[in-house]
Amino acid sequence: MINTNITLFEESIGFSLPHIYRQFLIEKNGGTCRSETLKTSVGVDVLANVLFSLNHSKSALDLETWYEECLEDLPERSLVIGADSGSGLFVLCEINDKWKVYYYDYSYTFPSSDDNENTYEIDKSLSELLALCDDWKAN
Repeated sequence: MINTNITLFEESIGFSLPHIYRQFLIEKNGGTCRSETLKTSVGVDVLANVLFSLNHSKSALDLETWYEECLEDLPERSLVIGADSGSGLFVLCEINDKWKVYYYDYSYTFPSSDDNENTYEIDKSLSELLALCDDWKAN
């Protein structure tokens, strides 16, 4: 059932998710993250708190809810996939045929954040970020 939901979600957003992320959604469908410091490209440390799930009843933990909320703020082929314990979000974005994870300072809490710049690359790959969710491992 979750596989069908993922396919329907991909059709609604207009792009396919990377295989490793689809696998994560099928096996875990989101979850809480173990505490581990992530470095942003501006040197600010953040902690992932939760990775969102699909079809979580349109709640604050639902991928589709965040996609709709941030649709106009993020580049094409981007998806909010999780959050820290404050007001920051983790965004999966495909740029030049490569998927990367960014920290989106949604409430401008970093000194460097403003209307022109509030999204920063993190020092973890997608698979490393997903592994913070109950030590999930890609097959």
